[in-house]
Amino acid sequence: MKVLAGYFSHILTEEEQNEVIEEIRNFHVDDNLPTYDGKTGVVDWWAKVGEREKYVVLGKVVMAALTVFHGPQVELSFNTMKDIIDPGSSNMNLSTYSAMQTVKYELKSQKKSAIELFERGDPVFDPVNLKICRSVRGAASVYKKQLKARSEEKEAEKLKMKLSLGKLQSKKSAKEQKVAEEEKARAEHLDRERKKAKKRALERLAEIRKKKQKCMNFK
Repeated sequence: MKVLAGYFSHILTEEEQNEVIEEIRNFHVDDNLPTYDGKTGVVDWWAKVGEREKYVVLGKVVMAALTVFHGPQVELSFNTMKDIIDPGSSNMNLSTYSAMQTVKYELKSQKKSAIELFERGDPVFDPVNLKICRSVRGAASVYKKQLKARSEEKEAEKLKMKLSLGKLQSKKSAKEQKVAEEEKARAEHLDRERKKAKKRALERLAEIRKKKQKCMNFK
């Protein structure tokens, strides 16, 4: 982190350059830093650190470093190499793109093409670069393994989504079934109460008629 601070010394004052070293020392022995679970983004984690206002200068350096981004998205808008971006590389894997960029920069620094750089004077007697041969042979198999792993990952994600959807539907069906059972039980209860009330009314009416009959017989 001291090296990192050195890369961004131009954004720090002389006083801050001394303060950042002290903050780095304190940072590495701080037991009260926010927990990093691996799911939270590094920017969000440093935002939590910044809320404590304990590592102001270090936070300034880190946020400056986090704004530095390298990838196809940047190169699409500002292509300094002029010979990498084409219609077929917009969906290129980042590791492949980075490897291509490294090779291109090396060739440009040598001011030679790949054929000129690795050309053998005598194709028969000059030794073959075995490392390059192994790399070329292994590149296709590595790429196929990456594609297979990526495909398996996508399939696993789809299966996970299907299972989650199935669970949600099962929960929904169970909830609907429970509601239907409760409504049925409520309806049966009301029906029983109506029958009981009707029975009590009939019994009460029978008692009244019986009393009237007794009165008439007495007269």
